[in-house]
Amino acid sequence: MIPVPGRSYEKVTFRSFVARTSFVIYMFFVFFGTSMPFRDKIDDISDVGSSNPVNQIVFSLLFMTSFLAILASRDELKKLLKKEKFLPAFILWCLLSIAWSDFKWVSFKRLFQVSTTISICAAFLLNIKRPRDILHYLRPILYLYLSLSMASVLLISGAMDVSSGSWRGLATSKNHFGQACLIGIIFLFSSIRYAVPKRFWLDTMMMILALIMLFGSQSMTAMVTFMVIVLLAVVLRIDGHFKSHGFANLFLIFIAPITVLGFLYIHLLHPGLISNIFECLGKDPTFTGRTDLWNVILAEVEKHPVIGAGFQGFWVINNPELIKLYERFVWIPLQAHMGYLDLLNETGMIGLSIFVFMVLNYFRIYFTQGSSWTQYFLVAVLILNLQESTLFRPNIITGVFFILAYLTMQTVAAGLMPRGSNPIITTKVNLKV
Repeated sequence: MIPVPGRSYEKVTFRSFVARTSFVIYMFFVFFGTSMPFRDKIDDISDVGSSNPVNQIVFSLLFMTSFLAILASRDELKKLLKKEKFLPAFILWCLLSIAWSDFKWVSFKRLFQVSTTISICAAFLLNIKRPRDILHYLRPILYLYLSLSMASVLLISGAMDVSSGSWRGLATSKNHFGQACLIGIIFLFSSIRYAVPKRFWLDTMMMILALIMLFGSQSMTAMVTFMVIVLLAVVLRIDGHFKSHGFANLFLIFIAPITVLGFLYIHLLHPGLISNIFECLGKDPTFTGRTDLWNVILAEVEKHPVIGAGFQGFWVINNPELIKLYERFVWIPLQAHMGYLDLLNETGMIGLSIFVFMVLNYFRIYFTQGSSWTQYFLVAVLILNLQESTLFRPNIITGVFFILAYLTMQTVAAGLMPRGSNPIITTKVNLKV
């Protein structure tokens, strides 16, 4: 390799090569899936429980390779575990909950899939030098996904919903497609900050493409989340201006109570205005039947409020309660369409409380030690899960990026990666463990 002036070079060990390769392959399948695209919407209960053997083989192999990389990085892992205890505590509680799940094998398999995501992300983060290296490894996958998605929308009828005109691209539904586009927008916006001139324009064009497809998906949850993230970015930018003048978090402290008070004022004194806003957004006050579904799930929660039904032990096709639910909700929901309600139903108040402490710990680090640039992923997923269930769901793109963002912040806080930017690093492989 010919040295380039002004660049430093990093020797990549075999364990690092394995960790990074596993991560790239895994993220490729997270975006593109392991089954054929353009499938028909599920309209029969018998299709819900069908398994994908390719999915099982691919992710099992990736778990083994990433686990080997983690074992070789055990010193770094010890430092991370000393700093971060809430995610291991949550996974341990989910493991214990399998004992009282009515579908123990299903709960175990799904927890194993989530653990695979954690293992792959952790192995990768323990073997890179800085948080922005994530951009380097994911950018080609995102370019390919966005390009092929737009091509499919333009050329393939199965990439569109004929009845509504919404786009779903390579995803299984318009909501999943909208979430993927939202992740792409956040990712590319972050990438633009570090891009060289040629890549800057390519990143910008790809971000515009992702924005077009986001609105083409007509996924209202993803679109509203995008608008909230834009507003949050503006607020943080203004707050950063105050910080530079010695007034730390002054703007946030000012704007947060005003927002809460404004919402309470509208909700208590002008409740009809909220309904009008929903109608303008194409939603009814029941969120397209979601509130009725939430009431049914809340009734399930009352049966096991403290310990839950067992990790992902409710949305199982053989569950008699689920069969009763489908008699009422003929559109065959596969989730509660609220991530926090699913966590409560499956892991109880104990599991949900551990999750809340996870999030609070993340923001404690953010406000006391600074950003790792991935915070917008985590915030976006938290907002999305007010209407969707993607938290700790196997291989769902926004759930994966929640784990990636959380572990990135924790890895930085543990001192395993710097916060600031480093010189451009070019890698070369050294097959020493």
